[in-house]
Amino acid sequence: MLRKVIGGLILVALMGVQGTASASPVLTEEGSALAVNSSVVAVNDGQPEFPYSMSGIVCTSSELSGTLAANGGKLIKWQIESGFWHGKAPGEDCIGPGTAVTVTPEGLPWCFESSELGNFSIRSKKCSVEGEGERVTFRFKYESYYQCLYRALAARGTYKTAPEVATLTLSKTETILAFVSGSPLCSTTVTWKGSYQLKTPGGTNLTIG
Repeated sequence: MLRKVIGGLILVALMGVQGTASASPVLTEEGSALAVNSSVVAVNDGQPEFPYSMSGIVCTSSELSGTLAANGGKLIKWQIESGFWHGKAPGEDCIGPGTAVTVTPEGLPWCFESSELGNFSIRSKKCSVEGEGERVTFRFKYESYYQCLYRALAARGTYKTAPEVATLTLSKTETILAFVSGSPLCSTTVTWKGSYQLKTPGGTNLTIG
């Protein structure tokens, strides 16, 4: 009898592991899988920031736009073709320590990928290209006439799953950008901090489940 009970418990445990392993992400609109080549936007949920040292760059809005490249039930790929960060400074620039800052993403397109439910990465490459790709790059141009270039191998984070709106949150430890070139006034590292909700261009919330 004891042997049968133990065997049953092992079987249940194995079934649980298989269920977890088979959990694959699908991007959906109102319960239906979103078609490949559909347009997708990520709109900031909260305040986008680039903190560093004892200061940082503060923006008020940010948006990433692109095209869904894969959504087959095992892998989501979303090719990010444009992005902006705006703030309260003149010309909608963000605000740094005592000055306006223009934030520019470089090396686009980037590719958002999720093969494991709840986790994602963003790399600088076309989604049709296999491999690591180039480094995610940002250029910060300060109104006081100096620039700073930063790069990271990838940006990573987690997201809320269905039935919640697909809200991406960048990892504080895995979105640290390293200084590449620019003024001696530039910080050695900057963190890309923020959360984004995935939507259609018309504003319909998307889910991942």
